[in-house]
Parts: sequence; C-alpha cells; structure tokens
Amino acid sequence: MTGRGLAAGRRPAAGDPHVLACGICSGGPDFRGAQLVIGGEGVTGDIEVHFHVADWRAHRHETDRAYANVALHVVLFPPDPGGKAGGAQ
Repeated sequence: MTGRGLAAGRRPAAGDPHVLACGICSGGPDFRGAQLVIGGEGVTGDIEVHFHVADWRAHRHETDRAYANVALHVVLFPPDPGGKAGGAQ
C-alpha cells in the first residue's frame, strides 16, 4: 500500500493513514502486528518500509507469504505523480 508523501512541515490530513502502535520490530516485515487507522477504519497488520516503491518487487515480497499481512507499505521517496522519477512500480 502506498500513500501520499508528506512535505516537510505538513501535518497529516484526516484521511491519511495513522499508526496507533507500530507493533513489534521484526526481520521481515519490518513491523508485525501494528495498529493502524486507514481510511477511517481500524486495521491490524504489518508495516514494511522501503526507500522506493519498486523495492517491494525487487525484494520479491509479492511472492513471499511472510508479507501477506502487510497493511502499510511506507516509502521514503514516493514516485513522481507524473511517473517520471522515483521507484517505478
């Protein structure tokens, strides 16, 4: 799952995902059992953190059952909305 990036100093909007509890740090996914609010709904799931969106596929998480419960994919460098740069999907 990829959300909108936050510009420096921007506060999260009401519809942005919120992490209530990050869960337990693990070897993969990065955090297990996180408590989240996504789209106004409470969600329990895992969090995976990458530099780029493309890292998800580069690491083959889409075929790894250990990542089946990822509810939030956090990326440091979100893709360019125009599709020109950043982790291509």
